[in-house]
Amino acid sequence: MKFTFRIKINLALGAGLALLLLIGMSSYTTINALLGDARTESDSQETVLLLERMVSQLKATESWQRKYLITADTDDLRAYQAARIGVNNTLSEGAQPVAITDEQKLLPSLKSSITHHLESMDQSVTTRQESGLRAATVLVSSDSNRQLREKIDSLVESIKTGESLALQRSRGQTQRSAQAIKLLILAGGLLSLGLLVWAIFVINYYEAKRRRVEAQLSDSVAMSRAVTESMAEGVITTTADGLISNVNAAGLKLFGYPLPELLGRPMTQLIPARYHPGFEQFFKSLPSQPKGFKVSGRETLGLRKNGDEIALQLSLGDVTVDGKRLFSAIVRDITETKRISDALHASESQMRQVTDTVPALIAYVDAEQRVQFHNKAYEESLGLNHGQIQGKTLREVLSDNFYEKVRDKVEDAISGYSVSYERSQMNAQGDLRDYDMKYFPALR
Repeated sequence: MKFTFRIKINLALGAGLALLLLIGMSSYTTINALLGDARTESDSQETVLLLERMVSQLKATESWQRKYLITADTDDLRAYQAARIGVNNTLSEGAQPVAITDEQKLLPSLKSSITHHLESMDQSVTTRQESGLRAATVLVSSDSNRQLREKIDSLVESIKTGESLALQRSRGQTQRSAQAIKLLILAGGLLSLGLLVWAIFVINYYEAKRRRVEAQLSDSVAMSRAVTESMAEGVITTTADGLISNVNAAGLKLFGYPLPELLGRPMTQLIPARYHPGFEQFFKSLPSQPKGFKVSGRETLGLRKNGDEIALQLSLGDVTVDGKRLFSAIVRDITETKRISDALHASESQMRQVTDTVPALIAYVDAEQRVQFHNKAYEESLGLNHGQIQGKTLREVLSDNFYEKVRDKVEDAISGYSVSYERSQMNAQGDLRDYDMKYFPALR
């Protein structure tokens, strides 16, 4: 059977790819084994280093303890206490070791023994302070202390011996894995040589494609910059150190600076001085935030070049450019919005003051029949406070029986009809009162 050139090429490529896949899988398995050996070796070395540091600090602690027992000097006592803290810190560093070997499983027992030994040493110090040198010497020389020290020495020796053997086994396995990797690399090199012409073609193809992608990316960056510059909100880009690297046109106009005066300056230059400590701490925490984090809707005050303070709404996020992590802040001037909001609050407060003087029951209910406004007389008639009425539904404010009596009238008013009727109602003081009720639909 005759094969065309295209089929032959495809078959050759298929066979080559299959061999590459086989070599790759073998290499992957071997490298994983090599990495496992390296981890085992690293764990063993870390365990030995931990032991050496622990034993060294323990010996120093014992030395300072003996010196204090003899001299009863406060400086020696402080030195002993500092050395003891060092031992405790070392014990805490390895509080939960990963038990890979049987010897490493002895670490918890060793740490427990050292802890008991430290407690015994503290007891000896206390005895020296309370009963004198002779009593402390008897306690230090006791069989239990000697046995505990021998147990510690035995555990240390056992762990070191085991780690040494594990290290030797790991190194032997590492050598065998390295040899296997060499053979696999050789096989891969021979196969790669046979596919060299094809690789050159692929490289040229992808190089041309890369140039096209770069051109598209350049256009995309230019478009992104144009979009940023056209935004009504200010966009400020900073480094991980909180230094300004770029500000769009809206941001420059908002703060009144030319771009050269802001580049390389700290972000806190755009914030009133009294807020600097808090913002400096906040910006220091940004690099520890996970990639892709978002902070939005945060309100703060900004500082213009002329010294005027402005109300801002701040949104933060991060972006990676050329492998560098940058932080972008979108700032929007909400000074006018805050002014209007404050005016509305003042208007509502004034209206409440007026309606609270009216001897009539006044309440505003929304489409969900929730009370959005009411006056003091409304509270007093029901015997409820502001929190028990505001934002609650009429069913929650009134009893179920009472609500069912007025429900149809409330629904008519919500539907757009004016309702007028008379009703008798027992107030909170137990007096029966007659009311002329009027419900009006809200104007839209």
